[in-house]
Amino acid sequence: MSNIAEIARSQFKERLSEELKSLEVPEWKDKDGKPVVIYYRPVIKMSQQSVIMKHVQNKDYDKAQALNLIYRCRDKNGKLIFTPLQVDAVIDDFDPNVVASIIDRMNEDLPNDDDIEGN
Repeated sequence: MSNIAEIARSQFKERLSEELKSLEVPEWKDKDGKPVVIYYRPVIKMSQQSVIMKHVQNKDYDKAQALNLIYRCRDKNGKLIFTPLQVDAVIDDFDPNVVASIIDRMNEDLPNDDDIEGN
């Protein structure tokens, strides 16, 4: 049984080490006026998903959305660009439409029902 656990760990470790995906955020410009590029992985840890889901269940949709952004957005080296301590800043200081757009675009890489059925 421990062999299966190692296989599962190894598989998830591979998913977490996959090449980062990226997207431009045209609403956010750097000092040269170019759109900011955000890097991300399509997967996050179950512990992070659980925190997000607790906020959804409590109808704290703003915190759930902010944490989704925080847990997924990374720099080109794979380091988080926001911390969970910034959740209130994301909620109060970031354009909610831009945050929703970023999350929607990141979610396009998640498997859909057809992809899952094909496996």
